[in-house]
Amino acid sequence: MLLLVLSATLVVGGAAYRFSFNEFKNNRIRIVGQVANMRHQQLVTTLKANQQRLQDFLVNGLTAT
Repeated sequence: MLLLVLSATLVVGGAAYRFSFNEFKNNRIRIVGQVANMRHQQLVTTLKANQQRLQDFLVNGLTAT
């Protein structure tokens, strides 16, 4: 009887551990993806601002001469 209870406990515990581990892993992957997307968006915004500044500089530089 004790062996049956112990084996059932081990099976349930193992399944719960695997489920928890997979959930934590999936959450970490999702968070890393979100951070990467935010950083990518910041980079695009910075590059667009730099491009606009360069264009303004070139236009103002060409019209000033």
